[in-house]
Amino acid sequence: MAAAYRYRPSTEAFDDFLPTYRASRLLGSPDMFAQTAFHAEGHMYLRTPFYAWLLHPLGTLEYSLARRLWIGLLVAAFALSAWLWPGPRWRIVVAMCWAFPVLSAIGVGQDTALMMLSIAAAARLWMGGREFAAGLVASVVALKISFLLPVGLVFLMRSRRGFGGLAAGVAAQCAISLGVQGPAWIPEYLAVVRSPWLDQSPARMPSVRALVSGVPFVAAAVAIYGWLLWIVRRIAPAQALTVALPLAVVAAPHCYSYDMAVAVPLLVGAASTRTTRGMLALLALTPAPYLFMAIRNPHPAGAAILVAAVLASSTVGLPGRLVHHPLGQ
Repeated sequence: MAAAYRYRPSTEAFDDFLPTYRASRLLGSPDMFAQTAFHAEGHMYLRTPFYAWLLHPLGTLEYSLARRLWIGLLVAAFALSAWLWPGPRWRIVVAMCWAFPVLSAIGVGQDTALMMLSIAAAARLWMGGREFAAGLVASVVALKISFLLPVGLVFLMRSRRGFGGLAAGVAAQCAISLGVQGPAWIPEYLAVVRSPWLDQSPARMPSVRALVSGVPFVAAAVAIYGWLLWIVRRIAPAQALTVALPLAVVAAPHCYSYDMAVAVPLLVGAASTRTTRGMLALLALTPAPYLFMAIRNPHPAGAAILVAAVLASSTVGLPGRLVHHPLGQ
């Protein structure tokens, strides 16, 4: 990973931290999201004003220094999330050290590690009986809006106190966003998330979107969320949180390889079983599926492997299969 990062292309086109850095310096500006002054096009800011406010200290630094600190923070967040995640800890650590999505997230400066850390910490708090605190910590995923719905469904179905903590955290973020950016930030944010610039490479997305589009995709996404609702009541809370983010990715209309980092703990749990499902999960942990998506004309086999592996792995903690699974103990 260190070698790949050292020799990665240095162009701004491969840098997802840059829009966040600019946003932290554009607080209060109507151009904070679209960043037209920088000709951002597809490199727009896709988080909330709260996030830009939170990272404002990095925005006061020179970009090169800010980015080095940011990468260091991501590496630390990945390491800590692997350590905190309930389950086969060392297997998760090893898998994250060779998982292509982790390398991709670090290489482009994506904040997937922060989402994973919030869920790992939330799972630990929930297992310790601190449900409100678990929901509060899990509210960090509201920064990446596609993760909020599945995590919200898990707390809504399993813990009223946890859902209260989640709602309180999201409300606090919205209040700060309104305070620093005013009410205009909502339509500005919706405009960028609907931008056609974000939809240029569906075939490279590790989700159902790479396999079907239009009404069939919507139907598949609804079915995946229906599956999540069905299994959430039948598995342990920590396993429910482990399942939620990967299912959100494979049902997402917009995602890329780095988002699949959230699936590593789930896939590790499945790969630990000597079954066909385990072999599929192990295959999904290798670079192979991502090579299918990275070629000049992406092949749907890559997305198909990842979607199938996540769906199959989500069944590990179901009754009758729970006894020998680490997260079910």
